[in-house]
Amino acid sequence: MSGAEVAGLAFGVIPVILLAVKAYAGTGRIISDYRQYSSQLRRLQRRFDVQQQNFLNTCLLLIQLVVEDGHARKDMLENADHQFWTDEQTCAKLKKLLGARHNTCLNVMEEVVAVLDEFSAGFACYEVLLKDKEKVRGNA
Repeated sequence: MSGAEVAGLAFGVIPVILLAVKAYAGTGRIISDYRQYSSQLRRLQRRFDVQQQNFLNTCLLLIQLVVEDGHARKDMLENADHQFWTDEQTCAKLKKLLGARHNTCLNVMEEVVAVLDEFSAGFACYEVLLKDKEKVRGNA
């Protein structure tokens, strides 16, 4: 083999080797990310749970001002279709309390509930993966 052939071969092989190294490094990052996804997902879920609880606490503070029955308040937080949400007396008290902000407040609450439901459904999809990962850890 002449020097030119060796140089040509070297220049032809070096890019292939570099591509293989890049692919290997990329695969290593993907595997590392996969190993850490469950902790990141759990952290995100905890943040979501905190925000959801903050919203429910705010709702509770609001309805405590217009609904006297403690059991009804609890039921209202657990059931968006509870009768007190559409009760004329409750609605009148809420309108009086909020004044001009009443409609805006209701719109915000409905939007937040929709987003919370959407995120809850999304987390439910990942729950299966997290349980499977816990099973694998238990068997290891």
